[in-house]
Amino acid sequence: MNLIRSKTVPPKSLPIRNADWLRQEFEARSARNPAFSQRSFSRWLGISSGRLSEYLSGKRAITPRVAQRLSEKLAFRPAEQAQLVTLAQNSRRERLRRRRFSLLVDGMPAENDYTLITEDQLRSIADGHSLALLNLVRTQDFQSNERWIAKRLGLRVGQVREILARLERLQLLRRTSRGWERTEIKLESSNETLSLGLRSAHQKTLQQAMAALTDVPMELRDITSITMAIDPAKLSEAKKIIRKFRRSLSDCLEVGAKTEVYQLSVALFPLTRVRKSR
Repeated sequence: MNLIRSKTVPPKSLPIRNADWLRQEFEARSARNPAFSQRSFSRWLGISSGRLSEYLSGKRAITPRVAQRLSEKLAFRPAEQAQLVTLAQNSRRERLRRRRFSLLVDGMPAENDYTLITEDQLRSIADGHSLALLNLVRTQDFQSNERWIAKRLGLRVGQVREILARLERLQLLRRTSRGWERTEIKLESSNETLSLGLRSAHQKTLQQAMAALTDVPMELRDITSITMAIDPAKLSEAKKIIRKFRRSLSDCLEVGAKTEVYQLSVALFPLTRVRKSR
């Protein structure tokens, strides 16, 4: 499969690495104009120079949505744009495959791409709807329309407006010429520290799970439980297994046609009154 460019990039094989085509475009432009810098290129593309540098160095992956936006800005033909979006999708699948393999072999992701969420952030998004909206942005048919968002999440338009403003203030969403977009920050909460914000978020999640038992058809949900007699000394190991399972399942489900937003809740808690150690 060839990526054919009539002006700047000569015909050649589609780059193997996700960012090669963007690097080739920059090099072709700077060859014609030695004064054309990365900063000039970033301004023309409408992204920060730091973000462009991360793309070109491979430190940050070009997502399918970014590939579509940048290829449109660079006036690539529709067929070329489709090829680059496919390249970004395949690159993402390969990263997820490697990450899953690392989980199986080493027990930890190859790279920690999660940011520890602060208590203030937790309290701000512990309403049961903010995280849903944050992920709704990633669905294929997402519309940056407050009424459309309200209908999809069962909220009032005023609530949607408040949540959008809050997520933008926390730098989890940004408003662009194309509409609302995620900032690609992955959040993770502390697993061992008591947090009132996290407690509130979990309470909202459990309430939503209870509502799903009656409101959501069985074929669209999976709510199960198991009761065990356990050795409490293994709880630390159990938490690690649950954490790896959550991320592995997320990697599996977030590849493909994303049209809905789902919540996964795993609850492990004692049914007996825990005795103090002697």
